[in-house]
Amino acid sequence: MDALAEGHGALGLAVLSRCPHASRLTGDEWWRKAGGRLLAVGAACLAAAVAMILFIVGHPDKTITNPNDIADVHDIPGLSETQILLLVVGILVCLIAGITCISLSVRARMMRR
Repeated sequence: MDALAEGHGALGLAVLSRCPHASRLTGDEWWRKAGGRLLAVGAACLAAAVAMILFIVGHPDKTITNPNDIADVHDIPGLSETQILLLVVGILVCLIAGITCISLSVRARMMRR
C-alpha cells in the first residue's frame, strides 16, 4: 500500500493475512529486474575508463632536438591540457558510474527473493 489510502496499514495487513501469495514490496525490486543490465553497464563504464587511461598513456610528449645545435630543443605535447582535463573528468565519471552499477548489481543478487 502506498500510504495514500485511509488506514493503509490495516489494509496492508489484511491483504497479507488473507492472500498467502501476495508479496510484500519494498521499492527495491527494480534492482533484481535490472541486475544483469546494471552489471553490463558497470563493466562498459570500467572498460571506457581503462580505454581513456590507455589513450592518455599512448600519447606521450615528444622532444625533438637538433643534432647540430644542442640548445635547439622543442617539446611537442602528445595531448593538450584541455584534452587531458576532459579525459580525466571522463575517467572519474566512468569510474563512479561503473562502481555504482556493479555494487547495485551485487546487492540485487544478495537480496532475498
